[in-house]
Amino acid sequence: MKKERLNVYFDPSLSAELDALAARRKVSKSQIVEAALAMFPSAMRLSHCS
Repeated sequence: MKKERLNVYFDPSLSAELDALAARRKVSKSQIVEAALAMFPSAMRLSHCS
């Protein structure tokens, strides 16, 4: 499946965390961001339940 390219900007500290996590997990930063964004809607629904 062809994916759309997006450019995003992060604070330096968040970018460093993303770099470290990608290195530890041996995955791309794009994979981590994509997974986090996929979980975001359900996390928002849970936060509004309380």
